[in-house]
Amino acid sequence: METDRPGFDKAKLASLTTHVKLDEVPRVGAEIVQGKVRGRIVVDIR
Repeated sequence: METDRPGFDKAKLASLTTHVKLDEVPRVGAEIVQGKVRGRIVVDIR
């Protein structure tokens, strides 16, 4: 698995990841365009 590489820091990746619900996408999208978001955004579509 890709995350099993030596030197891969799962905690650092987790700290750079934000989970949002589908209904939050318009707000988060605007924040991305404004340059206010860093890291990864994971959208929960459930």
